[in-house]
Amino acid sequence: MTRHEVQILRAVGMAQVAVASKSGVSVQSVRRIEREAPMTTSGEKSLVRQRRVGRPSIATPWTATIESWLTEDRGLPSGEIVRRLREEHGYAGGKSAVYELVRRLRPVPVAPVVRFEGVAGEFSQHDFGQVHLHYASGRHERIRFFASRLKWSRVADVTLVPDEREEALIRALLAAFEAFGGVPLVTVWESVPGNRFALMCPPRLCGRPVRDGTNIKESPLPTAT
Repeated sequence: MTRHEVQILRAVGMAQVAVASKSGVSVQSVRRIEREAPMTTSGEKSLVRQRRVGRPSIATPWTATIESWLTEDRGLPSGEIVRRLREEHGYAGGKSAVYELVRRLRPVPVAPVVRFEGVAGEFSQHDFGQVHLHYASGRHERIRFFASRLKWSRVADVTLVPDEREEALIRALLAAFEAFGGVPLVTVWESVPGNRFALMCPPRLCGRPVRDGTNIKESPLPTAT
């Protein structure tokens, strides 16, 4: 059923727009269903009691058969299910009833939760942050910081910074590496804008194109002096 499907998909973290597209309802309906009490079962009897539905679907007698097929192959096309029902079980109803039943019975894939780890010294994670302080005197102050953490050992280093500009980023990053006692193999960044990375390898150092007025030209690699 649509309500149960929407609640399940939202529970596993699927975006509202994606849930609306998969369930065939509007985004507004998805938001409304989220505000409703969660359904504990997707069975037909519960659906009949809640919606006071009278006559069951013509495809209902084949529920167990379709469930067994979907257990063997979760991606079995609905058209193939209709064909099997007609040729092997004598189903004489329309396709829409079968499609609706398949949509309710098809298992919802749940994305596995994978913990991002790595081995010792392989990954470090970095991000800017800020806290707002309210003093008893009534004065307010915003404190900015740059936080770094080794993923494997969870060792963390926090440096106070005056702003989130390039110089503050580089100085805080070097301070973190010094505190860690070395440089990790890979640094993982959270919300640092992409232009920060360009400064870590400037065009004139890396030989990438640089803008000269309105023209773009290749910058030569630096030579040792």
